[in-house]
Amino acid sequence: MPVSTVQEIQEAISLLPEQERMTLLHWIHSREDAGQDVNDPELLKQAEEGARQLDAGQGITLEQARRLTSQWTSK
Repeated sequence: MPVSTVQEIQEAISLLPEQERMTLLHWIHSREDAGQDVNDPELLKQAEEGARQLDAGQGITLEQARRLTSQWTSK
């Protein structure tokens, strides 16, 4: 089910398990730290796509992301 409004995104986020919400929060903060505007349409589009993937069970856990990040940065 696609989400296209802030209210729909907020509702979808509220349904995520705590660990998934924290993953999303960290991702958003990392984007802010990179100098991107959180109101950027492309960023919002990516957030919506991420939420859709999580809803479809296609996401990874925070621990999996940490392991992958560790692997990528050690190369």
